[in-house]
Amino acid sequence: MGLSDEGREGVKRKLSVDLPEADYARLMSFRQVFDEIMGEEMDLDGYIGVVVSVGLDKMLKDVMPQEAKALWDTVKGMHHLNPEFVSKFVVEALRRGREIKETEEEIKRLKEEYLSYRY
Repeated sequence: MGLSDEGREGVKRKLSVDLPEADYARLMSFRQVFDEIMGEEMDLDGYIGVVVSVGLDKMLKDVMPQEAKALWDTVKGMHHLNPEFVSKFVVEALRRGREIKETEEEIKRLKEEYLSYRY
């Protein structure tokens, strides 16, 4: 993969998605709330872009510990600069955490099983 404009400010990519009817209705209905908050009507592409960007930030925040605001601000900034790297890093961390939890649960199960053999 060579140099790319991907992720650079001002460079835009087209994307077409099929949404369930209910989600499409919610998205289009919410636009009036968005326009009211913004104090002006934004074109559809701009509106969808903001919804996606805010959604990605919120979803990333959901999987990050929130104890340290500076950490969250750093990760959020890194995700804007290098979304591929940060996304892969978060997925790996979630998988490691899941593996640790599964290992701890297996150890607990084995311990309970072994203790049941005690006299």
